[in-house]
Amino acid sequence: MRGDLQLLQRERHFVAVCGGFGLGAPAAALVTEQLIALGARRIVTVGTAAALQEDLRPGHLVVCNRALRDEGVSRHYLAPSRYALPSAALTGQLADALQAHGATVREGTGWSTDAPYRETHAEVEQYSAEGILTADMEAAGVFAVAEHRAAAAAAVSPWRTRS
Repeated sequence: MRGDLQLLQRERHFVAVCGGFGLGAPAAALVTEQLIALGARRIVTVGTAAALQEDLRPGHLVVCNRALRDEGVSRHYLAPSRYALPSAALTGQLADALQAHGATVREGTGWSTDAPYRETHAEVEQYSAEGILTADMEAAGVFAVAEHRAAAAAAVSPWRTRS
């Protein structure tokens, strides 16, 4: 297993917490593959993202309900399409659990790209105008691996800064 892996037991269930494995969709896809091979059936990724919408505020959490595929991993797992989709059920459970704990949660589309600091002004303006909430590096890759391997995946990010 690449990175740090901690296993926590809650009643009869185990939760694996993994971090320190690197950045981007390739690293996240590798860890997702390994976790699924070890028996994980539900994956929740917690990462950072740049805000594309002016109304996102500090403390807001964005739960990604679809990810624009602008990274390189998802094409190796899914047929061509504009978006990679998370598990609707797990995404709903994640949003509900966060809200139940008092978090301000917004569900919406994320833009996954492998090129940090290479987002162009035109892309940011276009995707912002389309209502895309955030730019991240992992969600589309994780969703693609999970779908291909018949596992459930969801993603949440605190907003970081306007891109």
